Order: sequence, then C-alpha cells, then structure tokens
Amino acid sequence: MEDFLYFLDRIADDFYIKCSISGLGAFLIHMLGGFDAPLQFFLWILMLDFITGTSRAIYEGNLNSSTGREGVKKIFLYLIIISLAHSLETVGIVGMRAFALIIISLTEASSVIENVEDLGLDIPSISKKIDKEKNKRNKGG
Repeated sequence: MEDFLYFLDRIADDFYIKCSISGLGAFLIHMLGGFDAPLQFFLWILMLDFITGTSRAIYEGNLNSSTGREGVKKIFLYLIIISLAHSLETVGIVGMRAFALIIISLTEASSVIENVEDLGLDIPSISKKIDKEKNKRNKGG
C-alpha cells in the first residue's frame, strides 16, 4: 500500500502529467460546450446511475467486467452525442445541446429508478405511474 501511495504522490508532483491531465480536461470541457448547470446535472445523474447500477449488480450477484465495459461504452457514446449537439449549436441550431442533455439525463434518471426499484427500495407513486406509462407504450398499448 505504501508503494501505491508513493506512486500516486509522484504522479501528483510530475509537471508533465499535471499538464496532460489539465489539457485533456480543458479539451473535453470545450468539446462538451462548457461546464454549466445542465452538464453538471447530467454528470450527477450519471454518477448516481453508476452507483445504483453497481449496487444492483452486487445485490443480484452478476457483477462482471463485460457489463462494466458496456457502461463505459455508453458513457463515451453520451459524450459523443453531447459533443455533436454542441457542434450543431455552434453552427446555428439553437438548443441542440440542451435538448441532448435533457434526453440523456431523463434516460439515466429512468435507469436510476429501475435500479432503485430492483434493489427493493420504495419508489414514490409518481415514478411508478411514469414507469407504468412507459411499459404500456413499449408494449404498443
């Protein structure tokens, strides 16, 4: 453990690694259109989905690396979608980034609700009604 902490300390002191991480972060934030409230909300929902999804996998006993890879792929796809929406917004299609963030955040929020429900926790009645409507629409009714 001491070796690991020494390694982390060395990385934190390295100028080139600091510059690389800062540059990558600045580039990513630029490509996503800034670090504003909608993006922050999306990141919080994404983190909550990750925590509840991992908890659900542990609870059900099916935590494995292939599921984790699928989650990472989904996150990269979301970042690409947000970046493309930001690009469309800079060209002149107003509101595309906000629209993409809203749709993706709602999708992730729905996943959080499903994970919490599968963990056996109580869900407010409004969420259950939304879930019933979604299931009815998916079945074609």
